[in-house]
Amino acid sequence: MKCKYCGGNLDLEHKFCPHCGRPNELAQQHIRDMEKYRGEFDRTQQDVYRHASRWSGIAARAIILAVIVVMFFIMAFVTQNAWSIKSEHMTKSANRHYAEYSAQLDKYLENMDYRGFSSFLDYHQIDTYDPTYNKYYGLEWPADSYGSILKNIMNIVMPTSYGAYERQYEYLSEDLDRFYQYTAPSFYGDYHPVDEKFVKPHWDRMEQTINDVLITYLGFSKEEAWELRNLSKPKRALLLEEKIEALLAE
Repeated sequence: MKCKYCGGNLDLEHKFCPHCGRPNELAQQHIRDMEKYRGEFDRTQQDVYRHASRWSGIAARAIILAVIVVMFFIMAFVTQNAWSIKSEHMTKSANRHYAEYSAQLDKYLENMDYRGFSSFLDYHQIDTYDPTYNKYYGLEWPADSYGSILKNIMNIVMPTSYGAYERQYEYLSEDLDRFYQYTAPSFYGDYHPVDEKFVKPHWDRMEQTINDVLITYLGFSKEEAWELRNLSKPKRALLLEEKIEALLAE
């Protein structure tokens, strides 16, 4: 599976993304599911022992062993296939509710609520690679980066008591890099191209909002904000650092 923040490969054992360090929410959900299954296994095992205490001899031990073996194989199967089972279930559910879900997604886009759009896709685990939702392919990753960028800028401007400017600066730089990457048609290639006529206006609106926020809160000039996309990663990171340091010095 992919990290929702950077698109890097993840395993269910990864509590945090090894590429960007963000929490792997699906892994945390998997852990909660496994705890639930283990709890059910323990309760079943206790029930077997409790009832078996009324029996005696070889028959009781054989029944106990058989039940434990069966439960062990069930637990092993669930552990190995929990993600695929849940993912398949969510995909089927999303496809059944296409009319309802697509109408809601279109409403988010119409209102330029790209964070709501991203959250809706994530909550319902909608796969935009799937032919059913392929219309939205090319908007999922940019919208996710867009939300992270706005969040990081607000965390820089209004930090929490435990916030660290340096860390937020790193996140902001990385998310801008990803946004510019995900809003370049060449990123998607010829194998699975995007519908530029549909996605390009939304890319432009997201970039306009990002630049407006950079100008308003981090002191960028209009020219500097629009030139960010064309800068190299090191130059972009250096300019961000300069703006944030100037903000802190005020």
